[in-house]
Amino acid sequence: MKTFLMGIVAASLLVPAVARADRSERLEKRGERMEKQGERREKRGQRAQRRGERLENREANPAHAATPATPAQPGVTPAIPAQPAK
Repeated sequence: MKTFLMGIVAASLLVPAVARADRSERLEKRGERMEKQGERREKRGQRAQRRGERLENREANPAHAATPATPAQPGVTPAIPAQPAK
């Protein structure tokens, strides 16, 4: 009986230590996740900044801008080049 009670006391003393260890692991993993998330957000911000700069440059230099994806007159199709006679 005495051994059984000592086992219960020992187990009750170990439970908080195990819980603290588990909590520290969770906090460490959470910190790693937050760090990765911050890196992803930083990369996203850099991409947005580069895109904004490209758009500003395109608006500032319309002659050097890329051709638009849609024609200026949507109903008009481009001319088909003539084929030489056979």
